[in-house]
Amino acid sequence: MKRTLLFSVSAAALFIAAPVSAQSNNSTITQTNQYNDASVTQDGTNGMSLVTQSGDGTSDERKNQVKVMQSGDGADSEVEQLGSDRNEVEVVQNGASTSYVRQEGTSQGAEVRQTGDGNDSTVLQHGNSNQVGNALNGSSAGVQQYGNNNSSMVDQDPASYSAANVLQDGDYNMSTVKQEVRGGAGANRSDATVVQTANYNNATINQTTDLQPARVSASITQTDDGNTAQIDQTAQDATGDIVQSGQSNNAMLTQGRPEPTNYQTNSQSALIVQGGNNNQLWAVQSGSHGSLNASQSGDHNMADINQPGFNNSSGDADDLNDVGVDQSGSYNQAYVTQAAQNSSAYVDQIGDGNMGTINQTNGGPSDTRTRNMSASITQGGNNNESTINQTNDFVVTDYASNDASSNQAGDHNQSTITQNGELNLASVSQDGSYNQSMIMQTGTSNSAMVGQGSDGNTSTVTQTGDNNSATIMQGASIAPPPAF
Repeated sequence: MKRTLLFSVSAAALFIAAPVSAQSNNSTITQTNQYNDASVTQDGTNGMSLVTQSGDGTSDERKNQVKVMQSGDGADSEVEQLGSDRNEVEVVQNGASTSYVRQEGTSQGAEVRQTGDGNDSTVLQHGNSNQVGNALNGSSAGVQQYGNNNSSMVDQDPASYSAANVLQDGDYNMSTVKQEVRGGAGANRSDATVVQTANYNNATINQTTDLQPARVSASITQTDDGNTAQIDQTAQDATGDIVQSGQSNNAMLTQGRPEPTNYQTNSQSALIVQGGNNNQLWAVQSGSHGSLNASQSGDHNMADINQPGFNNSSGDADDLNDVGVDQSGSYNQAYVTQAAQNSSAYVDQIGDGNMGTINQTNGGPSDTRTRNMSASITQGGNNNESTINQTNDFVVTDYASNDASSNQAGDHNQSTITQNGELNLASVSQDGSYNQSMIMQTGTSNSAMVGQGSDGNTSTVTQTGDNNSATIMQGASIAPPPAF
């Protein structure tokens, strides 16, 4: 049995019997049984530290260790490690900060470092093999707050075999991480990382699972001011990354389940990058194999992406060049809704003030009725509006595929494509301005192409039945619409 208590306070508190108003350091250490160790160093005024260790800690050189160092005014630290097996904590505070760590469980470690004034950190771990950093060796920091008035809360409950890492280097940042994967050590895994190097940012990561094979991972990086990001993941194999390098952006990502095991929620992945300012992006993935890649490098853009279904894709989250929703202009809006199987949707808005909408829905009672829908919208001009609707509610087949694309390079153009059936092809290209195009296809194997290279043109194509073909080209020097 090893019990070590090392703590120090100011020299005045040690050697002057009379009360000294400038110094009021306090330290209380309680250790019971097994291999406990504690060290507290306090320099400055009003520092208070309370360490409680009860039980266990055997192997990995028989741990249960606490180390608290506080220098500055009004620092406060409270550490509780209540039982079983190896716990470690390290808290270093140089400013007037507050830290509270509580650990119950197996093989845990926590590390908190706060340098500025007015920072706050809470770490709670109740579970298996958790760590918020790699305590007592400095190789992996759990919570680091170098600025002032930052707040961080980590709750792993029990989040078996989990890890969380938070870095806040600016001022007035807020970070919340909760991981509640439940199961034996190594059975499930959660990873969460929050990096905030600017000011007034807010990051939230919630990862919960009702078991399944679950390996969820989430990362939020905020390198400029006034951003808000939230990731909610209920496994399985979900990965979510949000990067905000602009200012005053807002991104919210929800991936997978509940509902009754929503579409079995398989490997979902998401990458959201906001490099511009004042952008908003909302994304929901509930289904299987859904992947999402969204980028907002312009300003004041809005994107809403909903992918409930099977094998959906709005870009490839594993490929930085395969962006599903890309808004490099300003004041654009993009809406993507997918409920069809094996569907893909792409929206690229280069100009300003554009709106693009893609709806891919399963119209029939059979899961096989709507498959392999593909839609693409590219808007390089300004104040354009494009809508693509794809479904199949009457052709019963194991394979159904509709393909639609809209390319609008001029200004103030409007296009609508509606496809109901299978093997329909539609394309719109409007290089002029103030043009209107409507394509409606109901049936099988219909083909339509519309061009409009001058201004103020209107075209309507309606195809009902099978194997219909239509081509409209308006304007003296028009280039042909894109080939299928």
